[in-house]
Amino acid sequence: MTSIAEAIAKLPGPPFVPARYPYEYALDLALDHAIVPAEHIEEAHRQARSELRSGIKRGPDRRAVLRRAIVRWCRANGEQLEDVYVLMADRYLELHSIDRPVPARPAV
Repeated sequence: MTSIAEAIAKLPGPPFVPARYPYEYALDLALDHAIVPAEHIEEAHRQARSELRSGIKRGPDRRAVLRRAIVRWCRANGEQLEDVYVLMADRYLELHSIDRPVPARPAV
């Protein structure tokens, strides 16, 4: 008989979707958790709002605003954008128990 913890640990997470890695998974993390500083989000939102055509009542897409905010955040901290996206995506996968396949090494 298995314990409850073992039974839960055996449950598979959602499938890994290679086309979503790393950008969409990173944005999912940013949407789920307040990880990107608010000042970067607010500035990105203002910029995106100013680029909308006049007369449009709906605000800018949240994912598009977050993409801009992440770029600003990386620039402000001197971090490499690609590294931050991969770090965020990996954390999202870890939090949601999504197994990322490890690419096979070529035979030497």
